[in-house]
Amino acid sequence: MTPSPSARWRPVAVFLAAAAAAFALGAALGVYHLHANDLWSIWSGPRALALGHDVYDPAAWDAALRAAGAKRESPVYVYPPWTLAVLAPFGLLTFDAMRVVWTVGGALAAVAAVGALVHRLRAPAAAAAAAGIALALSAPAITAYFNGQWGFALTAALAVAVLGARSNAPAGAAGTLVLFLKPQLVALAAPGLLVHAWRAGSRRFVVASVATVAIVVLAGAVLSGPGSVEWLRQVPPFIARNELSDATIAGLLRADTAAETTAIGAIALLLGAVALYLLARRAEWLPTCLAASVALAPHARSYDQLVLVVPLLLAGASRTARARSFALAGWAALVAGSLLLYAVALARGDESWSVVTPLACTAAVAAAALADGRRGPPRTA
Repeated sequence: MTPSPSARWRPVAVFLAAAAAAFALGAALGVYHLHANDLWSIWSGPRALALGHDVYDPAAWDAALRAAGAKRESPVYVYPPWTLAVLAPFGLLTFDAMRVVWTVGGALAAVAAVGALVHRLRAPAAAAAAAGIALALSAPAITAYFNGQWGFALTAALAVAVLGARSNAPAGAAGTLVLFLKPQLVALAAPGLLVHAWRAGSRRFVVASVATVAIVVLAGAVLSGPGSVEWLRQVPPFIARNELSDATIAGLLRADTAAETTAIGAIALLLGAVALYLLARRAEWLPTCLAASVALAPHARSYDQLVLVVPLLLAGASRTARARSFALAGWAALVAGSLLLYAVALARGDESWSVVTPLACTAAVAAAALADGRRGPPRTA
């Protein structure tokens, strides 16, 4: 029986009501402070470029930061040339305008994109409500808002990309492109999503995604010229040497063993790919791939964990009650667990233990997939 229009939109209404109530509660508790401390590292490159500086020349970068009265925290602009190419228009904004556009606009985009995914999945009321709460009151949401980080933009992008993959819509390539602006977080998720989409018959989405990313990478290389080589020479080693508090498996092992982050990350990604291959022989593996990519990223912080909303939604729309109950355990880990772990991180001055959140979500999503029993991707609708 075809559901009535009101029934089809009921999950969206539940999601929006939960998100609005959670945002209102957060505002009443005073948890939202738009300091945007980390936003400077995103905006400074486009701004310096707009003012005529070479952001990948160490001397020019140093001069640009001194002129702005800012502390130099990286040898050159920390984001890759293709990211700079996409963000270049933001350099026309003042920092105060950028804070509002990036953070508030990103939160609204995440609500819109996740709401569309809730509608497409016909998510159960519990999953829809949990998604709304997670976008407002989980630790990743609060800290992404506080720091002006990528969490909302990446969550919106992942939802758009998943929608594109499920409907074979080339427009979903916009989501894939935004994910690629912070590639370390989706080192497993992005290729996994494209493989999943190809197998499901969403060939137009895959071709559009690959072509869009390739064009933007080329545009970044042209825009930066020799800076592409300089970025590759300077930034990855800088991050590997200096990121001591990553909320990832690599970060946890580095914090406890002083091992080399890049090597640990590569090994973790390889083992994760093998585990996903084994899971794929028994169940649908995409939600697990999306969740595992956060824990296995070579570099990620707790505010990046907001993207876990998307795989948890996919798991929450499972066919069996047992599978949905596992997804609810994942929602508890993302909302309540992340808040507890963030308190621990503040006490320790190190958030490497926060990797427990994506690990718990990955376990919950994998358990939901096994309980659901579906093999292979659903065909494109």
